Amino acid sequence: MTILGEMLVKDGLDQGIRQGEEKLGRLIQLLIQNSRSDEISRVVTDRQYQETLYQEFGL
Repeated sequence: MTILGEMLVKDGLDQGIRQGEEKLGRLIQLLIQNSRSDEISRVVTDRQYQETLYQEFGL
């Protein structure tokens, strides 16, 4: 792969990571706003539950 190709892949991965972090942060904010902060520890350790809540909150 060329250097340019490697840079594009890295940029894409970095962008995906940022988007994932922002999405999880938004979910945590929504849990707090909805008095469900007790679910935060589960949502950060249980990927399947995280996906369920993403769907529930339309994220």
